[in-house]
Amino acid sequence: MSGFLDAMRAKWAEYGNVESPALRHVWNQMQATLDYQSGPDALDIWPVIPCELGSGKTTAAKVWCAVKPFDENHPGVLIVVRTKDQADEYAHDINAWSGVPHMAFAHHSGLPLADRQNLDVLASYPVLVVCHKSYENGLDDFAVDVSRLKFEKMHQFRRPGGEHLSQRGLVIIDESLDQVHEERIRRDVLKELMGRMPRAIEKAHSEAMRVIESINRVLREAPDEKHRTFSTHELLALTPFTAEQADAYLLAMWEQGLRHAKRVEPELRASLGQALSALRRHLGAYRWTAGNGARTALSGHRLLLLPPGTHGVVFDATARLNNVYTGRPAEFDVRHMTQVRDYSTITIYAARTSGTGKTTAKTRGDKLAADTVAALVGHYGAQASERRVLVVVAQAGEDHFRKAGAAAGFAAFDVAHWNKIDGRNDWRDFDTLVIATLPYATASLDLNTYMAVHEKELDDEALNAPPDEVKLVRENRIAASLAQAMGRIRLRTMTSPDGTCQPCDIFLRLPNWRLMVDADRILDAVKRTLPGASVVPWDRASKRLKRDGRAPAAKKGVAAALVAYAGRMTPGAWEDVSDVRAQIGAKAHGTWFRVQADPAVLADLTALGARIEPAIGRRAARLVRS
Repeated sequence: MSGFLDAMRAKWAEYGNVESPALRHVWNQMQATLDYQSGPDALDIWPVIPCELGSGKTTAAKVWCAVKPFDENHPGVLIVVRTKDQADEYAHDINAWSGVPHMAFAHHSGLPLADRQNLDVLASYPVLVVCHKSYENGLDDFAVDVSRLKFEKMHQFRRPGGEHLSQRGLVIIDESLDQVHEERIRRDVLKELMGRMPRAIEKAHSEAMRVIESINRVLREAPDEKHRTFSTHELLALTPFTAEQADAYLLAMWEQGLRHAKRVEPELRASLGQALSALRRHLGAYRWTAGNGARTALSGHRLLLLPPGTHGVVFDATARLNNVYTGRPAEFDVRHMTQVRDYSTITIYAARTSGTGKTTAKTRGDKLAADTVAALVGHYGAQASERRVLVVVAQAGEDHFRKAGAAAGFAAFDVAHWNKIDGRNDWRDFDTLVIATLPYATASLDLNTYMAVHEKELDDEALNAPPDEVKLVRENRIAASLAQAMGRIRLRTMTSPDGTCQPCDIFLRLPNWRLMVDADRILDAVKRTLPGASVVPWDRASKRLKRDGRAPAAKKGVAAALVAYAGRMTPGAWEDVSDVRAQIGAKAHGTWFRVQADPAVLADLTALGARIEPAIGRRAARLVRS
């Protein structure tokens, strides 16, 4: 494709970046990959381009589309990006750079209703840009909304002068999709939605209501303190229906009732539609309850593989940390690319402390913000007034940090929360990043990811004492999120031919014990994404554990108390586990999970003729001594 490299060089200079021979070589690699995958010999396996942050991946995709002649040989391109703003920017730039006003079109939920509903027009655009969420929904066979129809339409293309529709020849995914779909429906949410179901819908779809009520009973009676799998038969125990019949009743409730109900508010309709989709998935696939007290949820997973016959390319700087790309080599080829960036001007200050999750941001957000900002000001002293600071924190802590940072005297100060930072360029001039909390997400997410990627269905024992690989899945996911957050500040701008950027400081609050994650492994993963970056301790924000980074002794104490309690039981007796836990003071769910799955504890119980029997139906879990 003539003109691609020249156009890339011009845009790169326009953005204030400096190029290099290595960078030009990588751009040629990107062009060759896009050319091949849009041609007749395209590979079914998807190439993944893992070039470093700030190496021109997005610009290359735009330029390649802009210089491609719009004629009968145009392949038709579908581009998938994270946000609506990015989609609009993509389409605007491709149209402007190509000189063809209607070369690209961005279709998303921000358009007027008439434009959103006119799906037939999508095939007329050589380049169509959509959002990740829309594409992911379209990959889901159980969705009850219109996403499947839109998914089919977005892949269709009508070449100039042609009458017939064909399939678009290339899909470009800019940054990774969430290809492991975790479907969770909490018991409190399902209960609330049942209470808001319109009476007319209940009356017209009584069979569907019986299905929902049966599933609700399972979720209501599921253990609070542990995870447990459930069969389809157990989910439908209060009905005479098969899984296929139950699925048809739920789908009919949507298609013939809720979808067109005029008196149902759009927000409620969407919530009920999502709940029905979730219940259909749980009827049709492996499912389990994630015990978490009042927030216990019915959970399941689905690997959203890309459609057979589609050919594409993925651009993702954190691809080597993506659990799907690295775990599914038959579908994705993470390419080796020439290194073009050197992040030796980046310093990562790592604190080891407590309170690194969203609970702290929610319950002690004011103290978290005050202490973190004070530690940052203390680090810079008089130079604090020169720093342009971005803080990334759980959403519950955002207002607290805005208040604490407003009076700190920084040259610029802004706050963003997780799930609202990827792909944004609002802070490209900022030189300082503070990551105050980590995106741990739900405990079930990484279990579901592990099972989906490796095509495994864990039993009750493995769910409550998961394989070590689940922890690695969590660490890779968090490290990828950290690297993406780091890419929001000015380190993404290449200012020297050697690949370096202007100096930047990154401050991380990491856990000082290794229960949920190993902070050292997360740091190592981040450093692989930012080659050359140095890591030093952030002592002002650190809080040392007396036991040198090991978890507290709660597990040991609960284990000893459980064995002692079993030893005092009369042979032939049994007690509900909830009563036993209350007697021995085992209040923490996580500690109890680890104790009852510990081989040493199980051996001690066996020696006493004792065992823990899981819950069955309405019968609670119990401790039995033979």
